[in-house]
Amino acid sequence: MRLEQVELRRVTLPLRFPFETSFGRTTTKRFLLVSASADGVTGHAECVADVDPFYLPETNETALHVLRDFLVPVAFDREIAHPRELGPALSRVRGHEMAKATLEMAIWDLFANARGESLTKTLGGEAKATIPAGVSIGLQASTEALLERVRIEVAAGYRRIKIKIKPGKDL
Repeated sequence: MRLEQVELRRVTLPLRFPFETSFGRTTTKRFLLVSASADGVTGHAECVADVDPFYLPETNETALHVLRDFLVPVAFDREIAHPRELGPALSRVRGHEMAKATLEMAIWDLFANARGESLTKTLGGEAKATIPAGVSIGLQASTEALLERVRIEVAAGYRRIKIKIKPGKDL
């Protein structure tokens, strides 16, 4: 497979609830969406980097730069028989693991779509009717508000609840 197009998009989505951590409060999620295409088929992936480097060093902008100027050109320069080949080819670029993972995930999704199968099957897994998921709850105004938010999320079916704390907001 030879890539024909890679599209890098900045996306902003509103959050259902404001999300506050020790780093600050946000009401939107801003991220990069990468789409890789070959032979009329496209694969997609989301970059998990954040807007600023307060939690991890990579940001949306550093990932965009490294993808656009270094990683995507490497992917365009080669025939990709299998997504496993991409990781070693990208190793020349030091660090930037989120940017690398985003391009690799888009190629894996493209590969699965080209084969007409689910990504789960392509990766060797088995399809499941449901997948247990967790939710992260930001800082709340009070212990009562936090407990109410937890009750709502458990009632919605979440099996793991992660709560954010910061000095002065913990017990």
